Amino acid sequence: MDELSQAVEMLLCITRSEIADNNPHQALASLLHVIRLTRGEDAILHVLDEAKRKMTVDIDEAIMQSKLHEAHRISALLLEQDTVLSESGQQHILRDAFEDGSSVLCSKCGDLVSRARWEAHSRYWCDSASLDVQDMET
Repeated sequence: MDELSQAVEMLLCITRSEIADNNPHQALASLLHVIRLTRGEDAILHVLDEAKRKMTVDIDEAIMQSKLHEAHRISALLLEQDTVLSESGQQHILRDAFEDGSSVLCSKCGDLVSRARWEAHSRYWCDSASLDVQDMET
């Protein structure tokens, strides 16, 4: 093993150790030194940009998963409530509307609204939106 390979292995061991010891700044410094040795100074910005892009994608995915989880939770709550549909044994209509994505849940009033009618609902029909307008007028 040549000197460069040995130096890289040592720095990677240090990086792992710093991660295990919960020292992210030191781990990053060691890792950047590895990149500098193996790929050159110019590669550092590229690697950091790629890491930032991946982190953004991961965060966006986590937010989407959280929203999906919340939608399922609200869907289950709505399906448990006594509604005209549940009284007539047709609660599957609500479940289907959630699952196929044709409808959305208004975060202001809790109504299930057709995706195609969402804008009109939020402007003209949402009870909570009209309360917001009244609050602003007073």
